[in-house]
Amino acid sequence: MAKKRTKTSKYINKHVFKDGMALLYQKSDQKKKPWWCRIRVPGHTGYVVRSTKLYNFADAKAFADKLYEGLRWKAQNDLPLKSGRFIKVFEEFLAAMEVQGMSIHRLRVFRSFGTRYWGVFFGQKHLERLRQRDFEEYFLWRMSYWTEGPGVELADEVYNHAKIPSRNTMKMERQTLGQFLKWAHRYDYIRVVPELKAPKRDGAFKRERRPSFTTKEFQRLTRYLSDWTKGEGYENVNLQHKHQRMMVRHAVLISANTGLRPQELHKLKWHQVSYAKNERYKNPQKWNTMIQIPSDSKTGAREAIATADAFIYFQRLNEFSPHNGPDDYVICDYHGKSVHNWGRTLTKILTELDMLFTTEGKKRTRYSFRHYFITQRLETGVPIHLVAHICGTSVGNITRHYFHVTKEERLKASILGYMENALDAATDTTDTIS
Repeated sequence: MAKKRTKTSKYINKHVFKDGMALLYQKSDQKKKPWWCRIRVPGHTGYVVRSTKLYNFADAKAFADKLYEGLRWKAQNDLPLKSGRFIKVFEEFLAAMEVQGMSIHRLRVFRSFGTRYWGVFFGQKHLERLRQRDFEEYFLWRMSYWTEGPGVELADEVYNHAKIPSRNTMKMERQTLGQFLKWAHRYDYIRVVPELKAPKRDGAFKRERRPSFTTKEFQRLTRYLSDWTKGEGYENVNLQHKHQRMMVRHAVLISANTGLRPQELHKLKWHQVSYAKNERYKNPQKWNTMIQIPSDSKTGAREAIATADAFIYFQRLNEFSPHNGPDDYVICDYHGKSVHNWGRTLTKILTELDMLFTTEGKKRTRYSFRHYFITQRLETGVPIHLVAHICGTSVGNITRHYFHVTKEERLKASILGYMENALDAATDTTDTIS
């Protein structure tokens, strides 16, 4: 079958002037055929293309002459040749990066910052008119976005935000915004790339513990979830709500036993999960569980190794869920669609248990189970570089946020953990928290 030819536009009625630096032409695929001009400026690469929106050649020629002289004056005075509102130039940048093969994750990062923050603050401002002070004011606004700015009204809808952005978040945002501005400079939208410095606020970048759970708190939560899915009154709940409860319960258990990020969990499919017999345990409910994280995740492809307890949670959920095919989502709604908003239900449960905030006043979220997993692995003596690899993060990041797990604590816990595991393997008992 012959391929259908795509309609292409050709330059027609071309007129070259200004020693070949300017071109007036019409497009073959346009019905009314207004005149277009293409200008090349000495000392600059590429072209500036404009539609004159005029149909009379003499008027179009006058428009092109004026544009050419204006561009020459800008070049002579070291001014940007192009003009564009921030949001429009940013959209052009995203389109260019997509064509050039920027990774899906990186594009997602740009869109996230651009949509929520940059587009709101800079929006329709002309990019070439922005100065150093504008970016300084932006970062002040950004630091208080969730406490005094537009984020105050969105706080109940966005569960994974931090009231004061971390040092790493601000560093990533500066690098991302800087990459866009360098592109804008390369394509003549701005004359110089401004220096981006985020101001520090009192307490904003202190090294702090991530909001997690103690072992007793986590056990209390899992006992509640167990009763919630099989205790008194559960039989009177309709099928859709039963499904939801089981999914939330197992989202908690799987998160706490795999260290997956919430985004990784809500995209997890059954074909990514595999098992292997654990020779260390005689208990048939303790198998090795491996999870293949794809390359489009936040930190690229990796193999996450779950705890031995995770096996029974995956098995139980697989038996319960009617959506257990290779390409089905592990955590899904009643109709099989991916679930990523279970944080709302979690907030209600933690509030009911008076566990929404840590003793330091930090709000617990879905991420807290990842923090719990990391803390537990460190306290049982798992080498920090191995924990970093399993969780898809850096040793430096773990050192900064889990500094309270000292070498002495890890050594002590490692010895105790080894003794308990040896006893468990010998007696074939189960310590699985259901």
